[in-house]
Amino acid sequence: MIAITGANGFIGNHLYQYLLTKGIRAKRITRNVENDSFAIGNISGETNWHKALKNIEVIIHCASVTHIYNQKSASMEELKKVNIEATRNLVEQASQKGVKRIIFISSIKVNGEVSPKNLKFTNKSIAKPQDPYAISKYLAEKIIKLNSKKGGLDFVIIRPPLVYGEYVKGNFLSLINLISKGIPLPLNCVNNSRSIIYVGNLVHFIYKCILNSNANGKTFLISDPNPISTPQLVKLISKNLRKKIFLFNFPTFLMIIICNILKKRKSLSS
Repeated sequence: MIAITGANGFIGNHLYQYLLTKGIRAKRITRNVENDSFAIGNISGETNWHKALKNIEVIIHCASVTHIYNQKSASMEELKKVNIEATRNLVEQASQKGVKRIIFISSIKVNGEVSPKNLKFTNKSIAKPQDPYAISKYLAEKIIKLNSKKGGLDFVIIRPPLVYGEYVKGNFLSLINLISKGIPLPLNCVNNSRSIIYVGNLVHFIYKCILNSNANGKTFLISDPNPISTPQLVKLISKNLRKKIFLFNFPTFLMIIICNILKKRKSLSS
């Protein structure tokens, strides 16, 4: 029996549907009551997981605060409460309930914002989280490793990059909406290269981690085979949407200045 936290989120929902096609029973754990889900409420260090984890063998922990773009204390407190303390609480109670394995969906941002010398991050790369979100994920990873060892619980950590696919949200959805409207974009001069992963590939990998005992204790960095630049991504999306798109040159340093003024610098880097 599998449990998925954050099962109504982008990754969690895709994972649930995928597991059904494989004949695997899964309990959807969500914040609010939804059809066949188990409502847990807002998670924190005080959440009681015992009923939710009854007869559960494997937990896929997708639930988290994903993006905090400002530095207000309330936002930082939310990251600590959900991404760190709730994870600690979940692992401790999972051990008590006899759960065998926890699979934690972390983030490639734990490794840093830019890989050294334009090389890819690897499993041997040193963690260098920089923003509050990445730091909270890194601390959650450390908690899982320490507490799983104490409680006799297997663990797997997965650090995906930007995930795309049907029902995607956030900045990726915003980009799709701009392209669908045919709005010219000042991205032609952007010369970057980033790894991404299709949500179907990610959930298939999670499925393999559920079944394979060799995944125990490992941290995985996964992505689609080839990195892609922002202009290439825009052209690919426009092609699939069958929408003409016009990309024009605009100095990158001016975009950075404008985003800083508008307090949208995180959107630019995302």
